[in-house]
Amino acid sequence: MLRRLLPALLLATVFATSAGATTCPLTATHTLGIYVDQSGGGVQLSDGRIFVADTYNNRLLQFAENGNLITVHGPGFPAPYGSLNRPAGIAVDASGNFYVADQFGHRILKFDAAMNPIATWGTSGSGPGQMLHPTNLAFSPDGSVLYVTELTGDRVSMFSPTGTFIGTFGTSGSGAGQLNSPFGIVTDPAGNVLVADELNSRIQIFNANGGYLSSFGSLGSGPGQFHFTVGLYWDSGGNLYVADQLNNRVQVFSAPGVPTCEFGTFGGNLGQLYNPWWAMPLRDGSVLVGDTYNYRIVMYEFGVTPTRTTSWGAVKKTYR
Repeated sequence: MLRRLLPALLLATVFATSAGATTCPLTATHTLGIYVDQSGGGVQLSDGRIFVADTYNNRLLQFAENGNLITVHGPGFPAPYGSLNRPAGIAVDASGNFYVADQFGHRILKFDAAMNPIATWGTSGSGPGQMLHPTNLAFSPDGSVLYVTELTGDRVSMFSPTGTFIGTFGTSGSGAGQLNSPFGIVTDPAGNVLVADELNSRIQIFNANGGYLSSFGSLGSGPGQFHFTVGLYWDSGGNLYVADQLNNRVQVFSAPGVPTCEFGTFGGNLGQLYNPWWAMPLRDGSVLVGDTYNYRIVMYEFGVTPTRTTSWGAVKKTYR
């Protein structure tokens, strides 16, 4: 994915577990049994099914709740929708429609509940309604606004669910309200928008209209610090899961800026991570992690014993 193509020395940077950090009571038990060439995000439906973007394979993977692969969608779709080009984040609305950030297509692709494409919008650029590498998506609590991070546009675009352009917020930089490669995005029950400001190693909070409110995090490896913030997800208890990319871990926050625990160390064995891009809590309390440069999706569970100590999919590749 764009701007993940970091120098080899930086990719190999390893930080020790945070001094004083609490390890989350999660055990890596298995991987979903398919090679995934870097994954920009996923989503779980109310019926338990899981959809994952297999980003560099230009497809969407549908799994049952038990992790069995059901089907593969893409890369190509009927005209005029064309083919996926580095799909990343996925969002679902209250009607069951899917929205995919087609990163290198500089567009949003909308599917119905049966995964038939029904709409697309966006072109490459910085004008109204245009996007530069859309990466992740989140709906406002009432479903009226779709927020989209633009990785190289250094901003968030806002659309209606039908693709009507509403506006943008954020500019390039490191000041309050400025962004440098925004990646993950979620909204809270009050309608505030949390953005993973990746290369600024922080999370910024905006109101529903994009007005800056606050931020938390700084560059480092201690609890509450980050080395490139990427995916953001809530669990059902209101805890925020943050993929802390170059620290090779996931941090969990009970409230913005209040770290609770963390999990993950650098490596390729089960329970280790290599530049994770996202960590998605599931409805049963387990957590799926997009373990980027181990090219796999890892399942973490509570109160269980690992079924094996090494993991399928722990391979090395030439970085793009």
